[in-house]
Amino acid sequence: MQVYDLFTGATVNNANVQVASDDNQINRTYTVTVSHLNYRTRTLRGIILRRDATTYCDVYLTRTLQTVGRISGTVRNAMNGQPIANAYVSVTLNNRSVWTFTDSAGQYTTDNLPRATYTVLADARNYHSQRVSAAVVPNQTTTADLVLTPLSEPVGNLYGHTYDIISGNNVNNATVTLISDLGWSLTVSTGNGNYYSWENLPVRTRYKLAAAAEGYRSTNRVNIELSTAYDTRVDLFLPSAGTPAANLSGRVYDIRTGNPISNAFVQLTHQGRPVSVFANEQGVFQFNGLVPTSYDLYAWHPNYNDQVLNNVPLRAGDSSADILLTADGTPVGGFEFYGYNFATGGAVNNVRIRITAPSGHSMTTYSGAGSYYEFVSNLPVGVPLRIEAFAPGFRSRLYANRYVRLGRTDRINIWFVPEDINVGRLTGRVTDLFTGAGIANAYVFMEQVGTGRWAPTYTDASGNFTIDELFPTTYNVSIGAPGYYESVAYNVPIAIGDNAIEFALTPYNYPSGRLYGDVVNAANNQGINNAVVLLISSTGTTRITYTGNGSRFDFDNLAYDQRYTLVGQAAGFQPGQVSNVEVPAFGEVYVRLPLNAGSGGLIGRIVLQGFTGNPAGRVQARVQIRSGNQLVREATVTLGDSGAFVVPNVPNGTYNIWIKPRGWLASLTNGITIPNLLPIAFLSGAHGDVNDDNVINNADLLEILFNFGQSGSNLAADLNYDGSVNNADLLIVLFNFGQQGPP
Repeated sequence: MQVYDLFTGATVNNANVQVASDDNQINRTYTVTVSHLNYRTRTLRGIILRRDATTYCDVYLTRTLQTVGRISGTVRNAMNGQPIANAYVSVTLNNRSVWTFTDSAGQYTTDNLPRATYTVLADARNYHSQRVSAAVVPNQTTTADLVLTPLSEPVGNLYGHTYDIISGNNVNNATVTLISDLGWSLTVSTGNGNYYSWENLPVRTRYKLAAAAEGYRSTNRVNIELSTAYDTRVDLFLPSAGTPAANLSGRVYDIRTGNPISNAFVQLTHQGRPVSVFANEQGVFQFNGLVPTSYDLYAWHPNYNDQVLNNVPLRAGDSSADILLTADGTPVGGFEFYGYNFATGGAVNNVRIRITAPSGHSMTTYSGAGSYYEFVSNLPVGVPLRIEAFAPGFRSRLYANRYVRLGRTDRINIWFVPEDINVGRLTGRVTDLFTGAGIANAYVFMEQVGTGRWAPTYTDASGNFTIDELFPTTYNVSIGAPGYYESVAYNVPIAIGDNAIEFALTPYNYPSGRLYGDVVNAANNQGINNAVVLLISSTGTTRITYTGNGSRFDFDNLAYDQRYTLVGQAAGFQPGQVSNVEVPAFGEVYVRLPLNAGSGGLIGRIVLQGFTGNPAGRVQARVQIRSGNQLVREATVTLGDSGAFVVPNVPNGTYNIWIKPRGWLASLTNGITIPNLLPIAFLSGAHGDVNDDNVINNADLLEILFNFGQSGSNLAADLNYDGSVNNADLLIVLFNFGQQGPP
């Protein structure tokens, strides 16, 4: 036996050694007590002597004048938490050890330890050993519990460091607690450094780590799994207590169903330095006591794809952020976003993207102050998403009904309009050329002429669309939908305020052709620049385009078996009309659209009650434009396809419109603003006014009877325009007998 100074390692001479048998039998256990005048007495229990063998026992003493503390703890079975009796426990400083054994409750104590950081080792038969570090403070007891894993269990090692979450600097003298799903916990101190470790931990469990240090708020990491193949490193990042506290709460939702996801793993990361929690049964998660700055927010669940929201800002006090996950097995895709200035073409940084699911739940990600790029992955295919984009100093941008594509990450260039620029708004509807029914999920893609800057959207279930916050300029507008040919409206000017437009698409693979031409001055046949050309089909659907700086207009993919009316309009000219245009299948037709000099006028379409044919070139109507009771303009027009007509030379203003098609009663519509771009639909009065006196009575019956049996064209009594006066015409009068139109 040799006796040493525990703190310095120097030999201690003239020490008194007393050996006492615990049970007065040889080869049993002994207690050794070592004392010295200048040192604290050390007692070693449980020493076993072997027959015909020498037992060596070094003893380390602590000077009497040194202030001391103690280390105590409990040694347990890692798998069931039961105490382990008679486990060997050594407390080591610079390879100098004080040792003892656990009692029947698995507890041990080593006292008379100078201030220092010690390595505590526990070992027992049939168990893996374990060691931890423990810092001794004078006149205090440091707790150092240990758990030993049975040799039959696979084990792994865990270590890490403690850092400042903002600066990344070391955080020394931290207390680190390990919590196992098996129900036990261990606590160690990093001492004067920032390092902690545990060895031989069971791998068949999950762990949570928590760290605390003076001057810092506590932090934690959850859902830690160990490996037998390598040591697991988990660094812990603490927020300084000297900064205002930032708290973040939110919920994790299923993006398709809107249901909360319980027990989801949620992690916040600042410059790669993470903290983590789990959501509760209602999908709610909470982070407290963080430093106000930007973090990446990550969420995952075993049954879901993970999701990351970047650069989420936390302010002092409370902040909130939800996150949406897509279930495993769901086809997914993604978006990448780039922010640009519509006015200058330059990059726009600090873009904020909000994605809203049909359930109404949304999540928001940020490009950050120094970036104009952001992306979102693992979004479900087939789910219409509402995407809103924001940037400081710019108007927001909305992309409705956006869908991701399977396995694709589609790029969206976000062209932001500065807040100090007055903007326009485009509304409209996309319809089927034949049925007039709205087409859902059709794309409307607006590209600024000459720059390529664009703004897209998709139609809703009724075929309607809106694009807000448009830079006032000229665009080419492309419209398409699955199962339809694409249509392009060229040189569409967007003015400040509201703008309206309609498009009719031809079903794909339907025989179609091209209609193109020039808008010309009727007086000299010269082309007219900056004209608008409206195309009206025999079904009443419309397309529109603009000639821009030239006179050429162009309509592609028109159904061959329709007839079309072209209406042209330009500043300084009366509206002009060409009707009964047919387009050859897989061919093209050229049309010159003449306009007469003058002022603008009314562009309209009369829907004839009870008439199912095409009125183009067959039906005439009187149109009166009234301001109050004063007649401003009257014209007799020949209807084009789907009842289209124009009344030129009408001063700009708001009027009451009286229409009287031949054979129908009149109708009166109030509050119509002229000029108008899209045709205004007017519903006629009842059918059956043979003598055109605006009342259906006996005189109309007599006209039918007097002309009964006649055939030919332009017969006033041929109400249904079938070429003869017969019972069908008589029934029309009888059915509407007694009705009268407005004067």
